[in-house]
Amino acid sequence: MLREFLLLTILISFFSCKKTENEIMTPTIFSNGLLKAGFDQDTSYFLDRIESPLKLKQTLKIYKDLRPSMQEYENILMSDNMQHDRMRDSAIQMYKGLIDSIAKFGIKKMVFDTVDFNNYVNNYRPYYKLDAEGYIYQNNETYVLQIKEAILLMDGWNLGSVRLFKPTKDEMLLRVIDSLKEASKTDPRNIRVMDSLKKINYEVKENPFVQ
Repeated sequence: MLREFLLLTILISFFSCKKTENEIMTPTIFSNGLLKAGFDQDTSYFLDRIESPLKLKQTLKIYKDLRPSMQEYENILMSDNMQHDRMRDSAIQMYKGLIDSIAKFGIKKMVFDTVDFNNYVNNYRPYYKLDAEGYIYQNNETYVLQIKEAILLMDGWNLGSVRLFKPTKDEMLLRVIDSLKEASKTDPRNIRVMDSLKKINYEVKENPFVQ
């Protein structure tokens, strides 16, 4: 676990520079870039965040002792001339879905102060992956920008799936329940927990996570 954490730290610090020398592509910056592309109706950020054979080749240089099956899989992707075209088409569809959702929900231009995220690895590709959710509170409603299975390459986070949607109240409660449990451990007065519940319009008279 420590070794994975150190590698992730090195990857983010060394490879995730974005436009300016000192700016690191954190999950929040990545999410804001995608959201801004939707507000500005500019596909360039989405297209720039597509993995390419060159990105894979440069990133793989830092990985040692890859399993033969992993190396073989990456070689197949790098040599597949149609893979980048498929990912480009997917990115454009997600971009169109984002701007359609912004218009449908009437969301005004904004930026995330922070997003909820999870970094992990899986068994078939060596790269760190990212799931993130940014919450938008407008017009007395809650919306979620959701990113799934983005991958960390030499230029920062690259696209997985992206969608903007309006969750139900039950879905919102399930999404925040783990973070609320953690907050209750470090918030003796339960202020953060209760504020979070109020934001999702959850009718509760006392903190449900305090035993």
